[in-house]
Amino acid sequence: NSNMGNIAVPLNTGQVILGNVSWLRIVNQNLSTGSQGATIAYSNNIKVSNNICSWNYRNGIQLKEVNDCKVYNNTVTSNYDHGIRFDNTNLRNEIINNTVTGHTNWDDGIHGGELRYSIISDNFVQNNHEGIKSSGRYNLIMNNTIIDSLEDGLDLEGGHHLVYNNNCLMICPG
Repeated sequence: NSNMGNIAVPLNTGQVILGNVSWLRIVNQNLSTGSQGATIAYSNNIKVSNNICSWNYRNGIQLKEVNDCKVYNNTVTSNYDHGIRFDNTNLRNEIINNTVTGHTNWDDGIHGGELRYSIISDNFVQNNHEGIKSSGRYNLIMNNTIIDSLEDGLDLEGGHHLVYNNNCLMICPG
């Protein structure tokens, strides 16, 4: 794992795909109209913040087998797959204060995958197939606003979550 010393990805990158790194920041980017907005794999201590990730062929932000990462203050809209997606087992991550809208092609606004011991908080999630979905365990899911999901606002399959003060409005079953 290559320690990047908490540097930031250069501005105007367009698309970020990285693996096996730590202590890197992806900030203030427009990661739109590519194959993926940002893809991070086998990494830890990555911060993804204040980005726009829209109209990508796959996911807006995808994280696979990452630990201790923070995804916050991003605007993620109308990507072909999920807005924010975690794959496989991921530990101690934070998904906070993101706006995630327009993922209706059988995909979720926030797809938690196997998130464990993580926080999903203060997100605005609107007009997605499912608002927030996770099959992980031991997560704190609080203060999210989920509006107009085509199926479930919250779909939590794993169990042992602490869930409170979420607002799910106008959920229309599919």
